[in-house]
Amino acid sequence: MYKKREIIKKIREELKDGNKLAIAISKTALKSKRTFYNWMEANPRLKNLIKRAEELCDDKRNLIVEDKFFDRFLNNIATPTDFIFYLTNRMPERWADRRAVVHSGEIKGKGAETKIFNVINNKSDKEINDLITSGNSRKTEI
Repeated sequence: MYKKREIIKKIREELKDGNKLAIAISKTALKSKRTFYNWMEANPRLKNLIKRAEELCDDKRNLIVEDKFFDRFLNNIATPTDFIFYLTNRMPERWADRRAVVHSGEIKGKGAETKIFNVINNKSDKEINDLITSGNSRKTEI
């Protein structure tokens, strides 16, 4: 039993250092990874403990990646793609590539779709947003 506790402690430490579970198991005295997986299946508390340790490990890895990524900006080696990625993920409401448009009405008449797209293509983003937010209170000539 003592040996088992030591192995579990070693695996937890390896997970805290940022290693994946399979690598953490391989750094112990266990001859087979299957042994540890069997222990986890037989003991729900152990399974929960390892799951929480893996989540912490993922958080730590994510922080490392974020720090390295941000260092690229600080050291002026970021590419235009890096800027786009950063902005669209950090401020999606402002920099998202897609905008959701909800249309609850009905398009009637011959060629109405083409006329609507022609109107939209000739307007700026601000004018289109104004049209959308104004709802039915204002009619636009097509």
